[in-house]
This record gives sequence, structure tokens and C-alpha cells, in this order.
Amino acid sequence: MRLLGVVVMGAIACRPQPAERLANVERVVLFDEPPARPQLAMALRPELDLTGVLPDPTEEARWPLSAAAHPALEPRFAIASALAAPGIEWTELCRMGAQHRHLSGDRDLGTYLVAWCHAASGDPAEAFAELAVMSNPVISGMGAAIRTDLADLLVQNGDADHAEHLLAQAKVEDIAIFDLLAASYFEVGKYADAAEINERAIDRQLRSSDAAKCHRFARRIILKSPTERPFYRKELDDLGAELVRWANKQSTDPECAALDDAIGCWVAPASECGHYFATQHVDPRYPDLLAAYFAWPAGPATFGVWLDKARLAQGALPLPGASRLAATALTAAFQTVACDDVAGLQTLHDLAIAVRSTPGHDLAHALDVIATSTTEMAKSLKQCQANRWPL
Repeated sequence: MRLLGVVVMGAIACRPQPAERLANVERVVLFDEPPARPQLAMALRPELDLTGVLPDPTEEARWPLSAAAHPALEPRFAIASALAAPGIEWTELCRMGAQHRHLSGDRDLGTYLVAWCHAASGDPAEAFAELAVMSNPVISGMGAAIRTDLADLLVQNGDADHAEHLLAQAKVEDIAIFDLLAASYFEVGKYADAAEINERAIDRQLRSSDAAKCHRFARRIILKSPTERPFYRKELDDLGAELVRWANKQSTDPECAALDDAIGCWVAPASECGHYFATQHVDPRYPDLLAAYFAWPAGPATFGVWLDKARLAQGALPLPGASRLAATALTAAFQTVACDDVAGLQTLHDLAIAVRSTPGHDLAHALDVIATSTTEMAKSLKQCQANRWPL
């Protein structure tokens, strides 16, 4: 028992003693700091319908076809009415063997019918060969019809490589046929073939008018992919001196100027619609709306970027959709504004007031978005006195 007492007393003696309090030590006080603001914010772009104001020059790729012209495997010259009584079709003439008759004084009519009878019997290549040698028919209207016939036969007979082979074989260099062929390929949805033949036309256009050259350059741009189109508008050295004049608005041809304006707005609506809208008498605030809409960040962006989009959209008020763009951009800007950026807060406040006070479409939606964003800002930025900017 005595031994146990010694052990217990020893254990008590070995217990750690409380540390002494140190004198003259200042008390550390932790203040609530403003929450850190994110440097980037992401906002989905409100979708707007701008088809009513933006140009759609894709029909330009059909030049020089008229709106009513479509590729067809039938003669463009009225051969039946020239050789037979009314009501008889050209295919009936072929079935009756009229193509084998000797037509004294009307050799062109006979050759023309022979060619189309080959086409009717399933031999468009032979039809092409027959028509290709009729370079200067004496019958009025037949020359223009043959150009269209040749293009129609080539489109029905294969792709651009095959067409180029037949054209070279027949020694056809008439640029009008290349233009019609490119337009016809586009019309039937063979865009790669249309682009190939259009390039062959551009190769042959040395003596063409400015207007014709501009139509071909416009078709070249239309047939490129969306990512390639800006390059083909900027790389002017590859397009020739006439396009340089066109793009710099130095051409005297009004068709070139109109094409340049429409193509430019179509390719780069965020920056190149101003002149097109001016000539079309469209509301001059639309360029600001398009600049905000089409240059909208696809991912997270900074305060400065969102502020720029909000300003552009505010400048487009009261156009449809401007309030929605402005409110969405303001919300993203509120999320990224620095806690101590009093000037930035003041700018956002002023912009929000301007959006709220401008009558326009979707204003109620814009006010709801702004009210929500400022409420959240006031909660998270108490130390910055964010509630100094009541909306």
C-alpha cells in the first residue's frame, strides 16, 4: 500500500501545469473582408431573330440564271415550233425521225435537233459534242439557248471533273458557259462542283466587265465555308486587281458596290453592316445591336468585355432585343466588377438606369434581371457599400 501511494503521488507530480499568461500582448481582431469577386463571368447570349434586317446573298451564287430558270434536260430553243406544226413536241420529232431529214437552208435547225435527239436517247455526251460545234448559229436566239443547253447537259451528265474534260475536248472557252454551269451546279446542290467551275471562270475573266468579275468573286465567297469567307474577303492579292478596287469601293460599277456591301455584312455582321444598312435605309442603331450580338463572348469574359457589350446594347435601344442584351451583359459585369472599383460601379449604375428609363421591347424582363443582379451584389459587397447604387 505504501508503494502504491508513492506511485500515485508521483503521477500527480508529473501532470503538466497550465502555462502562465503573458503580459502586454495585443489582442488580434479579425474583420470580415469583402468576398473576392471572380475575374471572369459567363453569360448565355439571348437569341434574337435578325433575319429581317440581315442580307442573304446566297442567291447570288445562281448568277447569271434568272429567278425562273432551272436546269432541265430539254432544249432552250423552241426547235419544235420552228420545224413542225403547233402542238408537236420535240421528242415526237425525234420519234418520227425528223432529225434524219435534210433541211436545205436550215442546217442549224437540223444540227440542233440531231443533238437533242441524242440526249433523248440517253447520250448527253454526244448531244454536248454536237451542240459545242455550233459556235455561231445564224438563227436569232439560238446562240444564247445553246450556251444554256450545254450547261444543262453537263450538269445532268456528271461532276465538275467530267464537265471540264468535255469542255476541253470540245475546245469550249466561252466564259458564259462556265458561268451558267457554275450557277447550275449550285442550283442542283452540287456546291463543290459549282466552286470548281467558278474558279475556272475566274481564270478566264481577263476581259470581263467589273460587274461580271464581282459576281464571280461573290460566288467564290458564298461557296466557301463560314470560317474561310473572311479570309477570301481580306486576301485581296489572290483575287486580282479588280477585286481590290471593288473592296475599296473604288469601282465605278454600282453592282460591285452593292455586292460588296451585302457580302461584307453577311460575312462579318458584327463590324461590316454600317454601309449596307445606310444604303438600305435601315435604322442606324442596328450596327451597335449586331456588334453586341455577334461578338458576344462564347466563354467567360472580363468586366471590361461585358461593360462594352452592355454599352453597345444600350446604344441600340429601343430596338427589339436590345434591352435583353443590355440586361444580360450588365448582370455579367456586376459579377466581375472589382470590390473597390467605385468608378466601375458608378458606370454600371448609370447604364442600368439608362436601360431602365428607355422605353423598348422586353423592358420588364430587363428590369427583373437588373434588380436581381443588384440585389445579389448588395448582399455580397457590403464592405464596398454596393447598396449605394439603388436601382
